[in-house]
Amino acid sequence: MAWLRGRRRPVVALNTHLDTVPISDGWTMDPFAGEVRDGRVWGIGAGDAKRLRRLRIEPCASLDELLARADAVSLHLPLRPETRGLIGRAELGRMKPGAFLVNTARGALVDQAALADALAGGRLGGAALDVFTREPVPADDPLLRLPNVVLSPHIAGASDRAMEMTALAVAAAILQVARGRRPRHLIVAPRS
Repeated sequence: MAWLRGRRRPVVALNTHLDTVPISDGWTMDPFAGEVRDGRVWGIGAGDAKRLRRLRIEPCASLDELLARADAVSLHLPLRPETRGLIGRAELGRMKPGAFLVNTARGALVDQAALADALAGGRLGGAALDVFTREPVPADDPLLRLPNVVLSPHIAGASDRAMEMTALAVAAAILQVARGRRPRHLIVAPRS
């Protein structure tokens, strides 16, 4: 959180149906993922204007507003029918000139051919991707030849620290279930 307080420009955040995760049977996701309203988990800051202002996060009412205002857009959402192709040619055209796009979620959220065109044409300042529409990335993919793109494998969860935290969370969940409690990080409720 320290990097949020020290930056010069505000962060813009989108809190709409695009960043929600459905839940069922009254079960909630991990409490630090957001708040639960209307059967959905909403991202950080939803309904918390004071906290947003303190962190210099400016909420946006729509994806179009976010794209026009943000210096960098980072995608963190699942691939579903309604999110496939979320960032296409039109959306890239609405992004602030020189902005950066980061996709560490799912490759099919972004139209990669349109992204390559926007980067090659100078519309965007750069992109960072660790997920792709086709994996492995074909050798002739234009993104591989662009100087303003950072590409890496999708392996952040494979670090020693991530593996340790996962093992600890799993062990804690087993203990919670053994004690007859709901696991803290439950995403899908078991069927009765």
